[in-house]
Amino acid sequence: MSWRLDSAAFVAAWHAACASDEVLAVWQGSWNTTFAIACDGVEERFRFVDGRCVPGLGTPAFTLSAPAGVWEKFLQPIPPRHHHAIFALRMRVPEFRIEGDELAFAQHCHIARRVLEVGKWLHLGNTDRKSTRLNSS
Repeated sequence: MSWRLDSAAFVAAWHAACASDEVLAVWQGSWNTTFAIACDGVEERFRFVDGRCVPGLGTPAFTLSAPAGVWEKFLQPIPPRHHHAIFALRMRVPEFRIEGDELAFAQHCHIARRVLEVGKWLHLGNTDRKSTRLNSS
């Protein structure tokens, strides 16, 4: 199963998890961006103001786009080769595209990576907030 971008409950949980994520909180600062994750023509936008994930659409500076089959592989607990990270997808999976402002992507790729990690964590059915930490000790 791919991203559930058409599920209001999943999308709301994803945004809430990003807003309260400890890793994203470390990166808060005087920067703003909006980007989208797209699957088969459906997209979800993530807006950051002063480094915080906030409600609102905004215009995406860049979009990470792939068909459902590519995202399904990315979302596996242990993804197959070339489907584990943004740059692996970009370099080795022709169906994956980064559309929009390349500079904005380069400046915020670590944010997009973390948003994808949080989304994957939710997609796999995790609810324990400690499991999103890089170091749970």
